Amino acid sequence: MKVTVDLNKCTGQGRCYNIATDIFEAGPDKKSVITVALIDDEDTALQLQAQSAEMMCPEAAISIED
Repeated sequence: MKVTVDLNKCTGQGRCYNIATDIFEAGPDKKSVITVALIDDEDTALQLQAQSAEMMCPEAAISIED
C-alpha cells in the first residue's frame, strides 16, 4: 500500500497526524509530512491508520494505492 498527500489540497488541519501518528507528522507549515509512505500487506495496524486518515481528511488530500 502506498500513501501520498497532495500538498496543494492540504490546509494543515492536522487530522491525519492526529489519527495516524505512525504515518504522518506536522511539517513546519503544519501541512502533513509522510513518515511511512509504503505499508506492508501484513501490517494491518498501519493500513487501518492510513485508511482512517484518508477518510477523515476534509480536503481529500490523502490518497492510498494498493
